Amino acid sequence: MVGDPQQIRALAARLRADADRLRLLAGRVGRTRDVAWRSRAATLFRERVGERAHALQRSARTLDEAAQRVDAHADGVEVARAQVVRVAGLGADLARAAGDAVSRTVDRR
Repeated sequence: MVGDPQQIRALAARLRADADRLRLLAGRVGRTRDVAWRSRAATLFRERVGERAHALQRSARTLDEAAQRVDAHADGVEVARAQVVRVAGLGADLARAAGDAVSRTVDRR
């Protein structure tokens, strides 16, 4: 991904927000394990709910990790942009120096 580092960071922020929503959802789902009924079906329900809540937590961690990687990419894009600007400046300086040298050579004739 290339582009504007601020837009890339905005994507990372959205990923973090999605992770937060998943954590909230996992908490809600997890609380449904507190059902009062007792039976084999209730036990299976609690197990499945626990599995789903755990999967949501895992997905939230995955989104957090993705957000960290996207932020790191934004850092890389900023560094690359700074290097391109620096090299472009060096190229402009070199072109100016070459032009000056040619002008001096022509003026001496």
